[in-house]
Amino acid sequence: SGMNGWRIEGDAVTNHADVELYQGQQDVIGNIGPGFLTSYHSIEGDIATGSATSPEFVVGEWLSGERFIGDFESGLNGWRVEGDAVTNHADFELYQKQRDIFGNIGPGFLTSYHPTTGDIPTGSATSPEFVAEADQYLAFLIAGGRGNGVGARLLADGAEVAVWRGQNTERFSPVIHPLADFAGKTLQLQLFDNESGGWGHIMLDHVIILR
Repeated sequence: SGMNGWRIEGDAVTNHADVELYQGQQDVIGNIGPGFLTSYHSIEGDIATGSATSPEFVVGEWLSGERFIGDFESGLNGWRVEGDAVTNHADFELYQKQRDIFGNIGPGFLTSYHPTTGDIPTGSATSPEFVAEADQYLAFLIAGGRGNGVGARLLADGAEVAVWRGQNTERFSPVIHPLADFAGKTLQLQLFDNESGGWGHIMLDHVIILR
């Protein structure tokens, strides 16, 4: 709702939730909720110019990096892989027929899109076990398909307690999930791919525990 204290200059920037129609704009995907800043003007489109500047802030300890469960810049970081689907994207020069990928951090990330057979193979990759504290968060980037057979699931003492999926896009989106309900339990994050049709793949990057 509104601009959350951001300073607006020029005519371009609006909150997308405040305007019913943006004429001539293609469908927008990947946003979290109806509200977000856009410099696409509701009537003038790309013609309008301007800026939006956030309030000042100081970086402190909250949400500072604690430890990586997987950055995947080299190998699989101890994740257990089953099946034929999952590889580290940095290990192969070409993934045939895959669309361009956006939003990853560095060249390495887990993907179940096979370099030669695409969406057909199935499989999984499961992280090493970790134990979280009540004030910590699990954070990662996810992209790929949104079907029921693909996604990333959080396991607590071996049982699924949360699941996330892509949005049928190769653009990574962030996830930050509180771990207070699972403090002291043995946790794992698992990428799973049980689909062989279109968008039958999922991708994960930069899995980290934050406080």
